[in-house]
Amino acid sequence: MKKQLLNSAIAVICLMINNWSIAQTNTFFGIDAGTSISSGTWNSFFGRNTGNNTTTGAFNTFIGGQAGFNNITGTHNTMVGINAGYDNTIGINNTFVGLGSGQFNTSGNSNTSLGTYSGYNNSTGEGNIFIGFSAGFNEAGSNKLYIESSSDNIPLIYGDFATDGVGINTKEVAGYTLSVNGKVRATEVKVYTDWADFVFEADYPLPTLAEVANHIKTKGHLTGIPSADEVAKEGIYLGKMNAKLLQKIEELTLYIIQQENRLNKQSELIEQLQQQESRLNQQVELIKRIQTKLK
Repeated sequence: MKKQLLNSAIAVICLMINNWSIAQTNTFFGIDAGTSISSGTWNSFFGRNTGNNTTTGAFNTFIGGQAGFNNITGTHNTMVGINAGYDNTIGINNTFVGLGSGQFNTSGNSNTSLGTYSGYNNSTGEGNIFIGFSAGFNEAGSNKLYIESSSDNIPLIYGDFATDGVGINTKEVAGYTLSVNGKVRATEVKVYTDWADFVFEADYPLPTLAEVANHIKTKGHLTGIPSADEVAKEGIYLGKMNAKLLQKIEELTLYIIQQENRLNKQSELIEQLQQQESRLNQQVELIKRIQTKLK
């Protein structure tokens, strides 16, 4: 046992001496760590076979058995864990932490994988962030965010940095900043949208109730309001729908005002008729009294 330790120590010392003459800014510890280095500088390799094929790569830190094993010219990479970034050859600015994280990355740049087997099969993608056990395990693209604790292709949290879209339990984020597949609970939601006060402008074309009734009869829903089938298929935009509903409420208010005006006019007319009737009754009584006196 002591002899083996002594041999290992001698091997490490010899390797360090060798590397000192090649590139004095490198630090290598472990059997066959950095054995192919030529002009690469500022590398730190710790563990058996770490950075084994690195020749001109620089500013790399590989920790763990076979971390960065196939790196050749890649620079500014940090790979921590057994087989982390194993196949990286020319990729730069990658950070892989965890057993097998970013294992099959070859030329991808600026990726961050945190967790065992995170970003495992991504080989050429760029700008990805994978967080969690097996997060983004099969993702082959670029500029993606995965936060997950399994290799599920639909992670708990998904993001697309290219479109600035984030999904929760969904990857359908095109055209949306936030997309949620499931129920959302909140104490308050604030929405900025156009409002419907234009209904109260003097030139607003308020449809007649007859026109409203005809539209309901032929279409089965109010003008400007989507049908039940359309909502089931396309959903609704809360801001726009609230504005539409307010528009209908304001139209109803105008109808009520119109109705109130009609009722007031009718009340005035009824009062006038009642006054006329009262005067007529008085005249009839007067005539009756005159007739009685004349008899």
